[in-house]
Amino acid sequence: MTRSKKAKFDSFEVNFRTGELRRRGFLIPIQAKPLTVLETLVDRPGELISREDLYKALWPGEMFVDFDKNLSVAVAKLREILEDSASSPRFIETIPKRGYRFVGRLEPDSVPTEHPSIADSDRMATGTGFDLPTAALENDSSGDIGESKTAQGGNRKRWLLLATSAAILMAAGSRYLWRSNASPAKIVETQLTDNSSEADVIDAAISPDGKSLAYADGTGLYVKLIQTGEIHSLPSVEGARFSRVSWFPDNANLLATAVSSIDSSSNLWAVSIFGGSPRLLRKDVGQVSVSSDGAEIAFATPAKDAIWSMQADGQGARKIAASEAGYDVGNPVWYPKHRRVAYFSMSQHGAGVSLESFDLEKGQSVKFGSFPSPSETVGDPGSFCVLPDGRVIYSSNNVLWEIKTDPSTGRSAGAPRQMGQWSGVNFLDSLHVSADGSRLVLLKGEFGHNVFVADLKEGGKRLQDVRRLTLVGRASYAHAWTPDSQAVVFESYHDGHHQIFKQRIDQRVAEPLVMGKETVTAGRFSPDGKWVLYLVGPIGIAHKLMRMPVSGGLPELVLNVPNLGNYYCTMLPVDLCVAAVREGKQLVFYAFDPEKKLSPEGTPQSDLREVARTDYEPNDWGLSPDGTRIAMVRPDDREGRIHILTLSSAPRHIAQGTHDVVVAGRSGFSTLNWAADGRGWYVANPSVVGEARFFYIDPEGRATVLKSPESVLPPWGVPSPDGQHLALMNSEISRNAWLIEDFQ
Repeated sequence: MTRSKKAKFDSFEVNFRTGELRRRGFLIPIQAKPLTVLETLVDRPGELISREDLYKALWPGEMFVDFDKNLSVAVAKLREILEDSASSPRFIETIPKRGYRFVGRLEPDSVPTEHPSIADSDRMATGTGFDLPTAALENDSSGDIGESKTAQGGNRKRWLLLATSAAILMAAGSRYLWRSNASPAKIVETQLTDNSSEADVIDAAISPDGKSLAYADGTGLYVKLIQTGEIHSLPSVEGARFSRVSWFPDNANLLATAVSSIDSSSNLWAVSIFGGSPRLLRKDVGQVSVSSDGAEIAFATPAKDAIWSMQADGQGARKIAASEAGYDVGNPVWYPKHRRVAYFSMSQHGAGVSLESFDLEKGQSVKFGSFPSPSETVGDPGSFCVLPDGRVIYSSNNVLWEIKTDPSTGRSAGAPRQMGQWSGVNFLDSLHVSADGSRLVLLKGEFGHNVFVADLKEGGKRLQDVRRLTLVGRASYAHAWTPDSQAVVFESYHDGHHQIFKQRIDQRVAEPLVMGKETVTAGRFSPDGKWVLYLVGPIGIAHKLMRMPVSGGLPELVLNVPNLGNYYCTMLPVDLCVAAVREGKQLVFYAFDPEKKLSPEGTPQSDLREVARTDYEPNDWGLSPDGTRIAMVRPDDREGRIHILTLSSAPRHIAQGTHDVVVAGRSGFSTLNWAADGRGWYVANPSVVGEARFFYIDPEGRATVLKSPESVLPPWGVPSPDGQHLALMNSEISRNAWLIEDFQ
């Protein structure tokens, strides 16, 4: 069959070889399944493509999936990307109960090719690849034929292709082979789930006998028999979604945490794979692990402030490790056949992640490893598993590492070794291993961040007409509006780093504001609107605050301060800008003038005016529109609280000091933005899937849920200066479970 290599239609151009979709030159993120649907339809424009033909193109390995549901999801996602409509199609027409037809007009220079490349076939199957360290390539130059089996037990073969310098891409339907740089043994990986982002796999764990996979996604809790591919749905908990899974050693019972869609509380349930209602075991539980003898349970609190152990029946709970100030602890994992629990400790300020363990017999803890904080945290920041011989396998971004430890002492027995790095995925998560250490399950994840816009109604307490705004880049983050409330200011990953754009809400094309060879973030305007301010480097890590004239000109240094955090400015007639600087265990707020004439070195820190300081350790903060107060939040899964700090520069009639706004029935606030009128806040608990994640909070602590389409899950929202619109961040995450074997 002749397949299209490239296609042009309307304002779109797609290269099926590279998997790139562009609109008017701007790159638009598109996942493998919607792209395969588009390729299949464009290959035969105007013809009816049956649902069966699309099934074969999307799932050539015939892995067990809900074909109808997942095909509909893929088509719906494609229409969303193309801004098409099922009722009034411009590109994709539905033929009820039969299939779909491409009805767009293809440009004459669309290029066909007789044979799809192997890379195209692999992308259609999984959309991912695997990169090995250079040393691995030196150990494997034979060009052997690799043998693979599907998850259902069939045999396939595919030639191993050698890349010229840094990668081996091996495709076998839904399985891949790669060679370790430490061993000539072939390592096989098998894709176990094939969920779309609408049913993102949140957690997955392999049974101790290595025969079954338990996993939770947005629709429920499931067990899959790995050999046959059979999937069984387990009973749900009303009003909650499962988020964490752990097996008992009998291979028949599970522990699962479920997060309430009402108040975001996280509770632990006992679940049998043979049916029956889940049984509540304990409240206020996050990550969980069962000891290899089934007698004890280790768990972390949702607030990540402590690690606990208890008996298998939920009794006898005791704290075994507590977080230090400025750190989180989590992901407890038992050492097999030892009363030792490993866990991570992560700095809240990006200083790094350490791996530690606690001996329950001796009451002692020891640190055995560390690595830099992930560049972008999704799921567990320090996901790892412990093998029977004491080896610990952990993930950092999209890299797997191994470190040897002594199970008796918990101490490391050598330097970490890189096992390999995946290309085409952003992170690896939820590592679990079978009891004999021969089978490892992990989640491969991709994410994208886009900006949506909504109209605000009823005094900012209701969203209307939520629609996607940004089309540039694969990771866009909104922080501000133009002073006239007509355009959103955001940074977007473009040409290898983040750059700053603005886009009018009635336009589909973004305009560059700050471009260059460095990562620039947090673009905002000075109070008089004459300067664009921005940070050089990611928020929280940046040291430089710059400015650039709106009318055009060269950038100028405003602040060059160690440990510089975020900053905010008011709008005239209030003339104030405040930046946060971390000094020891305190966050100090300084007022600065972004409009005055500056020396090439910027404003020295000694010339800054301190207006407040706190040891509250906020996760996020914001400056009130009248410039008198700072509001801040930090995640706490036991309560919802907004901490208010009055600035020393505030007029005398404003009460000095601090006070808290407690929000009953809500918790886990991680982000905050002031309402345009200063009479409330927009806050979010991004860890919750469902309606109970994004709120408007009034000064009395009354929370109003801001409802948006199910596919839009805002981690924060920025109101326009006139209070008529809200720029919404939307994070789209797609994770699926993979099985890795023969990695010894």
